[in-house]
Amino acid sequence: MKKKVVLFFPETHLSRAEDGWCLPPFSLLAIAGPLLQEGYEVVLVDGRLVPDFLERVQGESANAICLGISVLTGNQIRQALELSAAIKERFPDLPVVWGGYHPTLLPDQTIANPLVDVVVRGQGELTFKRLVQALASGASLRGIPGLSFKEPGRIVCNDEAPFTDVNEFPPMPFSLVDLSRHLPDLGFARRTLSYVTSQGCPHHCEFCAESTAYKVRWSGLAPARVAQDLEALLGRCEADGVILVDNNFFVNEERVQGICREILRRGLSFKWAAQGRADRVASLSDETFALLKQSGFTVFHVGAESGSDAQLEQVSKRSSRQTTIDCARAVKAHGLHISFGFIFGFPGETEADIQQNFSLMEEVTDIQGSYDCIYHFYAPSPGSPMLEASVQRGAEDHPLLEDWIGYNTSRGITSWVDAAYIDRIRWRTDFVYAYARPNFMLRQRLAGSPARRLLYYPLHVINRLRYRLKFYAFPLDWWIYRTLRGVW
Repeated sequence: MKKKVVLFFPETHLSRAEDGWCLPPFSLLAIAGPLLQEGYEVVLVDGRLVPDFLERVQGESANAICLGISVLTGNQIRQALELSAAIKERFPDLPVVWGGYHPTLLPDQTIANPLVDVVVRGQGELTFKRLVQALASGASLRGIPGLSFKEPGRIVCNDEAPFTDVNEFPPMPFSLVDLSRHLPDLGFARRTLSYVTSQGCPHHCEFCAESTAYKVRWSGLAPARVAQDLEALLGRCEADGVILVDNNFFVNEERVQGICREILRRGLSFKWAAQGRADRVASLSDETFALLKQSGFTVFHVGAESGSDAQLEQVSKRSSRQTTIDCARAVKAHGLHISFGFIFGFPGETEADIQQNFSLMEEVTDIQGSYDCIYHFYAPSPGSPMLEASVQRGAEDHPLLEDWIGYNTSRGITSWVDAAYIDRIRWRTDFVYAYARPNFMLRQRLAGSPARRLLYYPLHVINRLRYRLKFYAFPLDWWIYRTLRGVW
């Protein structure tokens, strides 16, 4: 009986493999754990790090049970289709299985593609293991919840799989990856290990597909399990920091305290950061803030989304502009740092909404003492409640799987976000704010480059003056800067 399973993680549009800035393939590590427990051989190929991925995957697939591909919406679809086509041509009988966010959100569209044989919907840890067992033994797939698959002349969609407590899953087998390729310098730490402690989110923001993927459910690893995993991982690599990439780490404050206490009890020493909502961070107790700081916590990453209460209500954020301000003040008062995320280009956005985004960015910058905001441009996400409304407003429809390849939140993909709009946002944020109130990362880059420092000082003086006077007209310095950088 065959015992090998080949897993593939396609290249994403955010990949920076050359300098190590890419997350470990968590989705594949999650499904690999149960397979290894059952005695299967697992081969994991990362398309971001392996230039000859086609040859590597084909070479490993000759005696495989199946090929599993994890796919996010966007550029990963391109490489996933490319590999699927190559495998179908060389090994026409090898089942090609797609899982991950995109197939979960659009399973019918995904399974309809002729290059896809099976779709794993939702949590894949147990569903994929049962699929592999069935394929290896020749059993029917009809009794496995969470699968969509093809039979001769028809597509079969099994019932949904029940949501499983993540504590029932084995630890992710990080031995399958080279951790040294996943230790970026994120400013608060020079070599930062990425780790995830939970799945899902109990909120249902209209622009986000997380609520659709997990049905507004959340499950977090127990504190002892988190600390145990981190202790083992830090023992395998020379990391001095950890970033928890949970979509919402601060859901359960008691669990947060427990993780801090476990880190302290084990004598672990590292700086760490995590993501959360403004309302949750603002409401943390003094005890929790103290424990976070004692355990090495350094930076909160918080989605403010908008400075406009009208837009926050429109997208069902269940937060407010004032909540974001309160959050910034609470974090500052406890001697910690925070980075806020904003989204420009929501459907129906007005000039007043844009100005409120800018003014909130400025207010939290003044509280923190430096500009530490990131931004994205709204992109209608598959499975999100806002998708249909966005299409009605003129956003492009995506009737086919390959139509989603261009999905990207780093640039505008809606009809109402054009090049001039993007340029305006980037000038104000990446240029004026960044040079007027430089953060640690910019100062760190300047410290290692005399040429950058020479360019920085006049830009700092000009933009500091702009910032103080709130004078944002005639961006001559921006035009000159872009010309010198070779943008034009």
